[in-house]
Amino acid sequence: LINDARLFADELIRVSVLFEEQWYHGFGEAIRYKHEGNMQMVTYILNTLFNNTTKNINKPTINETAFFYHYGATLKRAEEFLVKYHESDNEIYFLMAWDLLSNFHKQLENVFKSIKGNLFLENVSPLLISFKNTKLLVPGVNRLFSLKSKEIYIESIEPVLKYLNSKRKPRKLSLMGSNGRKYSYLLKGNEDLRQDERVVQLMLLMN
Repeated sequence: LINDARLFADELIRVSVLFEEQWYHGFGEAIRYKHEGNMQMVTYILNTLFNNTTKNINKPTINETAFFYHYGATLKRAEEFLVKYHESDNEIYFLMAWDLLSNFHKQLENVFKSIKGNLFLENVSPLLISFKNTKLLVPGVNRLFSLKSKEIYIESIEPVLKYLNSKRKPRKLSLMGSNGRKYSYLLKGNEDLRQDERVVQLMLLMN
């Protein structure tokens, strides 16, 4: 059960922020820190992006395989330049890596703007499709420690996610509960959720 819960959470993160989105938003942050002169944060962001998208990827999905096919060579060259930069402290290597990644980021901008419609789980997370008749509780509908309420488990997950027409491209995930009802959730992997937290706090104060 614990392994299933961990796998479920990991796969939700996987479909919430695709590799293209990680690099588009992450490198955008790196650009901002570079303009501020904070090279420590620039290095941290780039290392995190490389670690998340090019290393130790277990069973890459169709989407991730396509990402590597289109951009893998560019990222490999950029990473090699960054390694040489850290080894030699020669700034020319950093500038060469930055130039490659800047052009890559411009390509992703067009890709990100064109995202709309549906996202198919078979392309981004086949494992979620295989979640059938689980012992995982449907999030947010079960009352903890209540003897009167019957526990509702995840029966299956809808194979298609729908993109919402918003700047950050959130997506709607639907799943079927063991009670036969459908439950929908908004996956906001590219959002700053601190704003949402403040809205919730405001609502609680108003209530």
